[in-house]
Amino acid sequence: MMRLNSLLLLGGMGLFPLCVSAVPYADKVVDYTPGVGAATKYQTPDRALGEPSRVTSFAGTDSEVTPFNPAWTTDQLVSVGKGGSITLHLGEAARDSVANPFGVDFIVYGNNGFIVSDFTLPESQWSTDGSLFNFDPPGKTKVWVSENNVDYFELVAPAGASSTIDGHFPIDGSGSFFQPIHPNQALGAFDGLTLSGIREVYAGSAGGTGFDLAWARLLDGSSAGLTSAGYVRIEVLEGKVEIDGLSVVPEPGMFGFAALGGGLLLSWRRRSSIASA
Repeated sequence: MMRLNSLLLLGGMGLFPLCVSAVPYADKVVDYTPGVGAATKYQTPDRALGEPSRVTSFAGTDSEVTPFNPAWTTDQLVSVGKGGSITLHLGEAARDSVANPFGVDFIVYGNNGFIVSDFTLPESQWSTDGSLFNFDPPGKTKVWVSENNVDYFELVAPAGASSTIDGHFPIDGSGSFFQPIHPNQALGAFDGLTLSGIREVYAGSAGGTGFDLAWARLLDGSSAGLTSAGYVRIEVLEGKVEIDGLSVVPEPGMFGFAALGGGLLLSWRRRSSIASA
């Protein structure tokens, strides 16, 4: 997992003040329980910290992370199995804002990917029918958030919105980790698309599963009225999930700078291999 903060990189280039100190990713593991079925070589929880993966380094070669070729190495992912959970502290608190793109306040990235319809074709011609590969049946999860690491509230997505960790949308290292995809985007929209077509639908996003703090609910199902969260807990109920990282969508005034920061890191990406956890 890369630890580079793109906003700080901008500061080093003189494009953004170096006084920016908050890290818009998870910066500390509060608690981790692997659970049943967690991949045995993928149980180092700090792999979920810092910037999600843009490249995979293996055997001395850097290869690009794409929706066809997600992160897969043991130094990129942490696995959580049934009955397990991981609780992460955010370096910068997520804030509920209707001005955020599609209302999304933070994004979780996994290692699922689009199935290639025909591997015999040149890579530039690979396409998908919109189906996703998973190495086990897709994990069933609950996501909880908290302001104080004491009171946690479950995020309950409205009908039609994707909220599956490691299930929507495959990560793209060439995109911005601060630009979400609409939670109601259907996977069928990717049917027949090559990588360039997928990126057109992504519209600059790096994929991932977006969450809105307005989804936070009390036990009786009513709104928790949560305005910010500094902690995120991912609980696995069935199967397992792999987590690459988590990003906080910046406040609207900062969004342009964050998106630019992601864009400056894209020129050196190459393909990575698909491997089972």
